[in-house]
Amino acid sequence: MEDNTLKWPIAFVHLMKTGGQTIRAILQKNFGPNHCDMLLMEEATPRDWRWVKTCYPFLRSVRGHCVLPGDNILEQYYPNSRYYTFLREPIKRAISHYRFREQSGDALAPLEDWLKDYGDYMCYRLAGERNASAAIEVIEKQIEFVGLTERFDESLLLWRHWVGLAEADLNYQTVNKRKVSESEVKKDTAPKTIEMIREFHQEDQKLYDYVSETVFPQQIEKWGNQLDEELAQFERDQEQNPSNKNVRSQLGRLKRNCLYRIGVRKVEGHIKQS
Repeated sequence: MEDNTLKWPIAFVHLMKTGGQTIRAILQKNFGPNHCDMLLMEEATPRDWRWVKTCYPFLRSVRGHCVLPGDNILEQYYPNSRYYTFLREPIKRAISHYRFREQSGDALAPLEDWLKDYGDYMCYRLAGERNASAAIEVIEKQIEFVGLTERFDESLLLWRHWVGLAEADLNYQTVNKRKVSESEVKKDTAPKTIEMIREFHQEDQKLYDYVSETVFPQQIEKWGNQLDEELAQFERDQEQNPSNKNVRSQLGRLKRNCLYRIGVRKVEGHIKQS
């Protein structure tokens, strides 16, 4: 049951290829018509947030690539916002990001040229600069919870503790998992490719190492006294009922597609989500 004494909304800072679409499904299941999937890739404007507030007067959850920590406009409309995000091992995330864009039909530069624009992506999205120290400061001061894609199930359990919804339904089916051919695996795991990607993600690696070695263990210590037991039970439940849908999620999608979507500010190439 939802604890109405908690601060709302929770704001998911969605970084590309960190499990965000699966998390979206979990949010839809738990918050239904009170969850908003923002459909903009660029920074949201006051007009965008006014439309969110019109459509979602009882907003409990919001996510999108335009949701960024310390967004003054968001906090003007929702002063009790709590931010969280998920990180992923930088090399795997970068490969997945590039291949996803490629499979989506986007015209891409060769990987090395693409990396010049998208290297240290996680730091840049969190802090506005490709600097691990700046991103870590954002994590420490503005992000209340950080999950890890490589420890996804554990992260979900810790997230549930952080949100404060003891009965939140975390069962899921993985969404947006790309099929990888043998030739792609061979190309993406070639030592030369890995070294090239690593060169462009030194700051992201520092950020990821800090979170995995410092922040994540602190979260376990704070929220996870019975984490091993909870994780074992969750994995048993997950095997029996890996579902992304319920009545709330269906109502949420209906509201999103029939109300919210029609008033979203149109930006070329940004309204592509299903």
